[in-house]
Amino acid sequence: MTSMTMNLGKTTRFWRAVNAILSTRVGAKLSDISRAPINRLTGLAARSKREFAKPWTPFTKKFPEARIAIVTTAGLYVDGHQPFDIDSVRGDPTFREIPTNVDPQQLRVAHAHYPHARFLQDYNVVLPLDRLRELVAGGALRDVSPRIFSFGFGGSLTREYIDPATGTAHEVARRLQVDGADFVLFVPT
Repeated sequence: MTSMTMNLGKTTRFWRAVNAILSTRVGAKLSDISRAPINRLTGLAARSKREFAKPWTPFTKKFPEARIAIVTTAGLYVDGHQPFDIDSVRGDPTFREIPTNVDPQQLRVAHAHYPHARFLQDYNVVLPLDRLRELVAGGALRDVSPRIFSFGFGGSLTREYIDPATGTAHEVARRLQVDGADFVLFVPT
């Protein structure tokens, strides 16, 4: 076995161990406690990199006339479909399409970087589909796009996401246009 293969094996075991810890009550509590300081630190680091211009397109449509789409990084997939590769050290840049009318009991998670306990209690934590349906029923939104797009852990695969010709983010953007989505609710995990 080569040194690189041994390191990959150690890294895979490490992330599976992290997931096992995060999936306990104590792990979920530690995650809650550490979230605020980590968010502050990453916010400070991000501020130092904000020299670039942000693209912006004003939203001119009225919400009751708009179709919303959902993109999540929760690693969700439908039971019986291919899960994300959580053993890949570099991550998995692929995405899964989930029909909006999915039975929530058929949703599964393949993501080793957050605790799954809250998802198991209420899937709306990472996929707020019921809340969006309530907004549609109340007339606040026209409807929800027919497909949900779910990503898993991306790791160091930035190019696989953003390459204009082959990037999965660009492919999802094309599919969102086909679906007639007016705007996207991005649900990071």
